[in-house]
Amino acid sequence: MNAAHESSEHAAAFESASVGPNTLEQLGEDVIRIARAYLHAAPLPLLGELVRVRNRTYWLLDRTRHPGQQRDLYLVAGQTCGLLASASFDLGYPHAAAQQARAARAYAEMIEHSELHAWTDGILASIELWAGRPADALLLAERGLAAAPEGTARVRLWCIAARAAALLGDEGRTLEAILASRRARDAQTTPTELRDGIGGEFGFTPARQSFCNGSAYLKLGRAEDALAECGHAVELHTQAPTEERWYAAEAGARADLATAHLMRGDLAGAREVLHHVLALRPDRRVEGVVRRLAAVRDVLSGQDFQTREGRALAEEIEQFTTDTAIQALPAGPSA
Repeated sequence: MNAAHESSEHAAAFESASVGPNTLEQLGEDVIRIARAYLHAAPLPLLGELVRVRNRTYWLLDRTRHPGQQRDLYLVAGQTCGLLASASFDLGYPHAAAQQARAARAYAEMIEHSELHAWTDGILASIELWAGRPADALLLAERGLAAAPEGTARVRLWCIAARAAALLGDEGRTLEAILASRRARDAQTTPTELRDGIGGEFGFTPARQSFCNGSAYLKLGRAEDALAECGHAVELHTQAPTEERWYAAEAGARADLATAHLMRGDLAGAREVLHHVLALRPDRRVEGVVRRLAAVRDVLSGQDFQTREGRALAEEIEQFTTDTAIQALPAGPSA
């Protein structure tokens, strides 16, 4: 009987150390709300929300022993750290973004969540791209593809691989990756947890696919292909419902489209497509958009655009890049 009492007391303690279903449901709804808001809201307020949800998740993990609840909480932890990685990069902190992404990947591995695993490799690869390390980015994209389930996760990783290969000057590999991204899109048949269950920043729409592939063409110097892909991306964004129209991806596609126009000597075309970008509110002028506009400004510094109109556009871009989302932070970005 003493042994029976001990078993009963241990089971009671284990049973009491659990999280209520309403709490888990609320955390899941918080992740969905923030991931979807990421498409149209400024990143800095969302970062504060994400930290709150992540810290609440950590607190609950210390208080439950229920395996199913622990798995659900580790999934929320991975999702929030993943979104924190996106926000950190958009605010100009790539090293913080990489740390958040690696934490998200660790949680994904812990619960064997292949879609989240692949998504985190994608953001790590993107960070390497912007850091000027395309070979490392390509390796990370390939690592993600080895784990990625069929569907959007593979589309996104192939698009990142295409950009990395283009930066390496490997045209053949770039074109193969672009074709693979299209095949992966066509092969998608079943809904997925991140893309369909949550969406938003965890999604990867055809508009984002065209934008990424247009960027790859641009790095190869294929202006006509870049014009077609980036133009298609802008068109898809403008046709999308408001809640699915991600301002940063649309602005990035317009910036790359402007660069493609300039490669063809078309200053008027570049100015026209940049009109909406230059009107972005400062708190939405995120790192990727600012860097792409800097690339436009670099092209404008060439001899062919040393006209009154060319210099005026370059000055507008310079003004745009002096008042960005990064400036809202209490201190400048770390090295």
